[in-house]
Amino acid sequence: MGWRQEIQQAYDNAQSRTEALWQKSADIGVRRATPFFHPTLLCQTIAIKPPLNSKILALLAQLRQLTEGDSLAEVMSSEAIHFTYLAIGTQKYGPEKAQDISPDLLTIFEQCCADQPVHISGLRLLALADQILLAGFPDEHSYWRRQDLTARVLGSSVREEVLACHKGAIPQVFWHSTLLRYNAERMPTALRQFVIDHIADDYGEVLSTLRLVLTDYRWERTLYLR
Repeated sequence: MGWRQEIQQAYDNAQSRTEALWQKSADIGVRRATPFFHPTLLCQTIAIKPPLNSKILALLAQLRQLTEGDSLAEVMSSEAIHFTYLAIGTQKYGPEKAQDISPDLLTIFEQCCADQPVHISGLRLLALADQILLAGFPDEHSYWRRQDLTARVLGSSVREEVLACHKGAIPQVFWHSTLLRYNAERMPTALRQFVIDHIADDYGEVLSTLRLVLTDYRWERTLYLR
């Protein structure tokens, strides 16, 4: 199986699992007692923050309209939409800690990623039980560059930080941006139906250069390190 087919299979499997869960449970389940992530601490990540096409902007507007008045729904702002290339660590930094970033990480980024473009196309909706993602397929150079980057960081002084923020495969299979998080076990019926109604819609592509940042999970407080 080629890498593109592997990504497609991962998307199909995730969507199938989510829809099976929805069929078993019509309600939203237990509300989250704590936020998805720490509201103020920052983490290291390598990502792109691309300009958004009109289809994606319209999609975000639809989600905001659909969830208006629902305090459990968190829709990302258009200014915060990003696609993580490789998460480097958990949220543990304050803004004053930018000088504590590992020199190894800075060197690896300069060697592998500085000024490198990432193109993600074929963007479509993908649902998790409590999230709506926009997921697509990278260009071949970006795919293999991320494999090389992963090998380098896992052989460096930031290895343990990388391991701490990944529960599964490193790097993760998905190439995505999170559009909506729902602060309960499962999304309500209206959001489920929205995904099903628009699952085949093509939201085009994004293109931007890689950046190394310290940021919170909503990208509201972002320090660009490179």
